[in-house]
Amino acid sequence: MFAIMIVAEMAPTAHAVTCQILAMSITAPHTIVVGQTLAIDTTLAVTCTPTTDNILARVDLSTQGSSQTLSTNSRGLGSVTGSSKTWNVTIPNTAQAPSLTGTWRLFIRAWVFAGVEIHAASNQTVEVQVIEPAQITSTSSSMSSASQSTAISISPLPSPIPSILIAGVPIAIGVVAAVLVVRTRRRRREESEAIEEHGLLPEQQDSSISTGYPQLDTALRGGLPLGYAIIFVSPPFDERDMLLARMIRSYLSKGYSVFFVSRDLSRTRDLANKYTRNFYAFNPQADKIPGDKANIFKIQGVQNLNDVNISLGKAMESTISKSTNRVLIIDLLSDILLEHKALTTRKWLDDFVAKRKAENYTVLGTLNPLIVSDQERQTIIDLFDGVIEIFEKEHAERPKRYLVVRKMYARKYTDAAIELDRDRLY
Repeated sequence: MFAIMIVAEMAPTAHAVTCQILAMSITAPHTIVVGQTLAIDTTLAVTCTPTTDNILARVDLSTQGSSQTLSTNSRGLGSVTGSSKTWNVTIPNTAQAPSLTGTWRLFIRAWVFAGVEIHAASNQTVEVQVIEPAQITSTSSSMSSASQSTAISISPLPSPIPSILIAGVPIAIGVVAAVLVVRTRRRRREESEAIEEHGLLPEQQDSSISTGYPQLDTALRGGLPLGYAIIFVSPPFDERDMLLARMIRSYLSKGYSVFFVSRDLSRTRDLANKYTRNFYAFNPQADKIPGDKANIFKIQGVQNLNDVNISLGKAMESTISKSTNRVLIIDLLSDILLEHKALTTRKWLDDFVAKRKAENYTVLGTLNPLIVSDQERQTIIDLFDGVIEIFEKEHAERPKRYLVVRKMYARKYTDAAIELDRDRLY
């Protein structure tokens, strides 16, 4: 039994709006057959102050460790009940179960829009047991909610082979079981070979994108995971900037659109001049870059994060529809952290990254660890799915810079330090 109560404030308008989202119930099956269609109903209660004319609620399903949305039906309009100005929304979702048996952990992300702004968002996890058809039983369980709490009610799905069971044809059951055993053994053999060779499962092999730096790709067992939010923790070394430039080149060469947000005027200008196709730069001082650059956009400074959200959102409107393969690089986290400290930065970043991941971005951030305390640094790092650190070691001849993968959620990786070779980074 759990309750979801998330309060979020939108960017200031004529009347600032605050919304609360309360998940009243989430109904999902306890067990499901491999490959079968899963149905989940989520009932939300939403209250906004001051009241607004309409809302739109969205519920997205995704598998743990992936930001790819599985939902095929995920939106519902709210309806006012009485004078309470509370919108009750029931949103049905369907998704196809995976082909492997075991525990299927699903993330349920609920979003509430009032007008065109996201006002509240929440995450919850539901576990469903994926089984072979012959394993279905008639058992079910249900958890009823207390007042103003969310309940997950669970009911079994019908077996896809009831006619065989009713007819009592054991030969058919034996054939089905034999086929499933062969299929399972073959699948497990393929998985073992993939793990031995690449360090990841078959479905993960196509979910990475090369960084353009072979040593880092090797450590990541293929490249950066798509849909992840990954932070590069590094002092302002040349090697960090060279690695980012190499990654941008690699992503663009594979048809991805790259969105680069930074306060560094020189780096923004150089990258925008070098890459004119599918590269979009956003900078508070963009008007100081000479020439009419169609791929450079001015945004507000970091003094007001709501202004950053609004100006960045408007600037990106004309570009995001051009590609579904998107990489967003946030190169101003250090500035935001200095300006707003850890608590405000974390609150803004949590909402900002969640929105971008829901829009199918792969998000990369940079953070200078020397400008903040260890506690503040960790407060920000914890929000990311992956952490890559660049550091310096003293050697007899000269200091050398190294890279190490510190964290990569639900992925296999190598955590040995990699020496950054400047010649290879060019």
